[in-house]
Amino acid sequence: MIRPAPSDVSEDVARQYVVGRAIFMAAAYTVLALVLLMFASGLLAGGQFGPLSDTKWDVIVPWPAVPVPAALMVVVCLLAPVGALVLAPKARWEDAPDFLLLLAMTVVLFVVMPIGFSRMYPEAGGPAFDEAHPELGLARHWMGALPQVVTLAVLGVRFARLAPVYNAARRRALENRR
Repeated sequence: MIRPAPSDVSEDVARQYVVGRAIFMAAAYTVLALVLLMFASGLLAGGQFGPLSDTKWDVIVPWPAVPVPAALMVVVCLLAPVGALVLAPKARWEDAPDFLLLLAMTVVLFVVMPIGFSRMYPEAGGPAFDEAHPELGLARHWMGALPQVVTLAVLGVRFARLAPVYNAARRRALENRR
C-alpha cells in the first residue's frame, strides 16, 4: 500500500480515522465472539444448533448453553454505522482497500449473522420461518441488520470516491517503476 509521508496528514485527521475504525472493529470482534459462543454452545449441546435440530452425540449442556440476547446483538450492530460515520469523512485515498474489507465485514458480520442468530434463537410470536413449527418465529436479532443500510451507504459512497484516486496513484507508481 502506498502511504504518504507522516507530515502529509494532520494528527487530528489520522486520529479520527483510527477511532472510527476502532469502533467498527470492536463491534466486528464482538460479533465474532458471539458466533464462537454460539458454536461452543452447539458443541456442548451434542451438536444441536438451535432448538429445531437434533443432537448428534451425548449432550453435556442442553441447547442453548449460553443464549445470546437479541438486545446485545442489536446494540453491537449499532456500533458499525457509528464507526463508519466517524471514519469515512477523514479517510484518505490510501485507505481505499480498507473500505473493501469494511464493506465485506458489514455484509457478513452485521447483516448475515444477526439474521442467522434470529433463526438459532427463535422466539414465540416472531415472523414464522418453519412450517413444521409455526409457534416459533425469528427472534429480534435480525433488527441488528437494519442499521447496516447506513453503514453500507456511507462506506460504499466513500469507497466510490476514493477508489479512482487510489487506482490512479497505483498506476503512476507502477509506471515509475518501469
